[in-house]
Amino acid sequence: MLSIPLSSGLIGWITNVMAIQMTFYPVKFWGIKWKKLYVYVGWQGIIPAKSPKMSEKATELIKQKLLNVQEQSKNLEANSIFELISPHVSPIAQRITDELLVFYLKNFADFAPEIAKKPLSLFLEEHTPQIIANILKEATEQAHSLVDLQVIAKNALKDNPSVLNELFWKCGKEEFRFIELSGWYFGVPFGLLQMWVVAYYNPFWLLPFFGLVVGWFTNWLALQMVFFPRKPKKYLFFTFQGLFHKRQQEVAEEYAILITKKILTTERIFEVVLKEKNSQILKNIIKTEIQKTFELYESQITWFISPKDQKIMAEIAYFHIWEEMPYFCTKILDYVEQNLAIYDTIYQKMKSLPADEYENFLRPPFQEDEWILITVGAVLGALAGVLQYFILL
Repeated sequence: MLSIPLSSGLIGWITNVMAIQMTFYPVKFWGIKWKKLYVYVGWQGIIPAKSPKMSEKATELIKQKLLNVQEQSKNLEANSIFELISPHVSPIAQRITDELLVFYLKNFADFAPEIAKKPLSLFLEEHTPQIIANILKEATEQAHSLVDLQVIAKNALKDNPSVLNELFWKCGKEEFRFIELSGWYFGVPFGLLQMWVVAYYNPFWLLPFFGLVVGWFTNWLALQMVFFPRKPKKYLFFTFQGLFHKRQQEVAEEYAILITKKILTTERIFEVVLKEKNSQILKNIIKTEIQKTFELYESQITWFISPKDQKIMAEIAYFHIWEEMPYFCTKILDYVEQNLAIYDTIYQKMKSLPADEYENFLRPPFQEDEWILITVGAVLGALAGVLQYFILL
């Protein structure tokens, strides 16, 4: 008879542990797929299975509640950025000048090339650094258009759902451990009630029924205690608050670290700026600034460069400047990371969020398929009850 409360606690603990494990693992689908018949027999962790949808939700929450790229980009100063890369501009400007002179001097191959190249050489040496400075200034002002948080998060998570697993696990680790142990906390008292009933009445269905109730109720109650009540409430001599809400400051710190180290890294920001569809914005900025310079000094250069050659030379200059952009980015990584202040902003805003908005950062994995986890707990509990009945017999 004493085995009843012990096994009841064990059932509650095992079903809760399995529920948590099924939330995160396996990362890849385990089982059999008949794609043509749309039949899938097996399991994939709820978070990895829904990672595209969940990452989209997480990114949307970050954009709406924590991070305004337009506001953050105001911390970047084009002049400071130019100072960082200015030591590297001269050799690049010289390469561009040399390349353009090769093209330009084809018209003067047979006479006075040194005399012919002097006006162009002076023009390029004077204005190429300014073109690059103007590009940086314009790019800084349009940073909010260049940086797409949605694309950055997608790139970080599309081939690596374990990152999303880590995000939810580290932010909710205390709550997940509580859910696991709550099987004992709630299962043993249920078992004592069970033991008392069984002493007087023990039909074949009773223990399986109690096992089902224990498996279902411990999972359900644990989930409720994680999130409710949102604000501290006093009952008699005790004060209760949802475990996740109690740790808001601690979770905010962990969340900010993970977002800045795993998802919204400076390297990924530059990758989106240079390689994704938003890179076209930066390309247009470069072309526009080069064209502006040629137009601004048109009267000075028309006598030695024809309009047709100006267009070709503008394309050559664009090609070389665009080719050097990744190199420039490596020189300003630390400055951008420090001045965007993504970690500080996320941490400060998240720890100050109202309870209902803050809750949304951990709630999605439970809301998605909560009924499955509770049902699994109930079924496993019922099966354990059947086994318990035969052992007692």
